[in-house]
Amino acid sequence: MKILPVKILPVKILPVKILIDGLDALGVEHDAHTVHCFMVYLDELKKWNKVHNLTAITDDAGIVTKHFLDSLLYLKVIEPDVHFIADVGSGAGFPGLPLAIVKPQFNVYLIEPKGKKAAFLKHMRRLLGLTNVTVINKPVQQLSEYSLFFHVAVVRALFTVEEFIKLLTPYMKSGGMLILSKSSPMNYAVEGITITEAIIPQTDIKRFLISKIIQFPLA
Repeated sequence: MKILPVKILPVKILPVKILIDGLDALGVEHDAHTVHCFMVYLDELKKWNKVHNLTAITDDAGIVTKHFLDSLLYLKVIEPDVHFIADVGSGAGFPGLPLAIVKPQFNVYLIEPKGKKAAFLKHMRRLLGLTNVTVINKPVQQLSEYSLFFHVAVVRALFTVEEFIKLLTPYMKSGGMLILSKSSPMNYAVEGITITEAIIPQTDIKRFLISKIIQFPLA
């Protein structure tokens, strides 16, 4: 009797291992559901990217490290008891969606003015059942209803420090924190900022998290 070869379905062993090792390195609690959410996110990002050009990074390992784990570096400076977080210019959901996946106690607002990217964010919110995520399809300059609302605002290299402070201060609670991630250290002519150096797990890529506490009245 002829024995037919068994077809073995591909398993995402490599990205799963990179993700789990990275979460462990960052001290982020996770379970099978957490890993499943990230793998679904990975697949959907690659699928939508073929049509909507959401990211220049297309390999599994690169997406896990340079998007997912990079996004979670913000946890090094975000206080664990904050409630309302704004992800400004969220794009394909970084860093907001990874933060929402691993920290369901955070209420994450993904602010994205481009309709196609906002549609992807809404799709991921529904698909992953992330009830702690709100997608706002508006420019950050048009958020008057969120005045003095956010505890934390984050961005990935979209603005200068000065621009980010000017744009987001009206939406921050007193004592709220602004956080930007940059790829290189610089001398910033801004008072009261703190720079935290971090390395993306499973890589040698450095990030510099620039944070500032907003206090009212402003000096």
